[in-house]
Amino acid sequence: MKPNNFPYVVPLAMMQMGFCTIGAACLLNAAPALFPALTDPTRKVKVDMQYIAQGVAPIGVAFAANLVCANLAYKYLSVAFLQMMKETNLVIVYLFSLLASLERFAQWHLQ
Repeated sequence: MKPNNFPYVVPLAMMQMGFCTIGAACLLNAAPALFPALTDPTRKVKVDMQYIAQGVAPIGVAFAANLVCANLAYKYLSVAFLQMMKETNLVIVYLFSLLASLERFAQWHLQ
C-alpha cells in the first residue's frame, strides 16, 4: 500500500452493507415486533419486485454511493476535517427541513 492511497474503498463499503444486512436479518428473527411493516398483518407492506425497484433499490444505491464516497474522502481530506463535516451535516439537514417545511422553528428547542 502506498502512502495516501487506500485501495479498498469499495470492499470496505460492501463489508459495511453486508454487516448491516446480516444485522437486520438477525434482528428481524430475534424481535419481529421491531419491523411492523413486515410482520404485523394489519400494517404489512406487500414486498414485490415493483416495491423493491421503486422503493428499496434507489435508497440502497444512494446508501452504497454515500458509503463509497465517504470512505474515498479519507484519501483526500484529514480525519479532523471529515469529523467536523459530519457534525455540520446535522445543521444542514435541519436547515433543509426548515426550508421544505418539514420542521417548524421553535425558540424553546434551542434552550
